[in-house]
Amino acid sequence: MVMLLLVIIQVLYRYVLHIPIPWAEELARYLFTWLIFLGASLTSAKDEHLAITVFRDLIPVKYREFIIIVIDTIILVFLYILMIKSIDLVGQVKSTKTPVLQISMAFPYMSILVGSASMFIHTLINIIGRMMKIVKPDSV
Repeated sequence: MVMLLLVIIQVLYRYVLHIPIPWAEELARYLFTWLIFLGASLTSAKDEHLAITVFRDLIPVKYREFIIIVIDTIILVFLYILMIKSIDLVGQVKSTKTPVLQISMAFPYMSILVGSASMFIHTLINIIGRMMKIVKPDSV
C-alpha cells in the first residue's frame, strides 16, 4: 500500500503540480524489490508457484510426489546458493549509498537475502510434508 500510495503521489506531483519528488521513484523501486521477494516467499509458503503441469500430469500418480520432491530439492539447492551469494552481495554494497535517499544499498539488496531465506524454509517444509505423505499417506 505504501508503494502504491507513493507512486500515485509521485504521478500527481509530477504531472499535475509539475513538482517532481526526487526520492519517490527511488524508494518505490526499492519497495518493489521487497514486494517481489516477499510475495515469492508467500507463494512458496502456500506452495502455489507458477508451474507447467502438462508433464507433471503425465507422470503416474504413485510417482508424482517423488518427482515433485526431486524438483523441490533442486529449487532448494538454487535458493541456498542465492542466499549465500546474497550475503556476499549485501556485504559488498553496505557502504555504498543510494543516489537520492542516501541510505545503504544493503537495504534493497537485503530483500534478496530475506526472500530467498524465507523461500528456502518454506520449500524445505513443503519437501518434508511431501515425504511424510509418501511414508504415511493417510496421516497427512
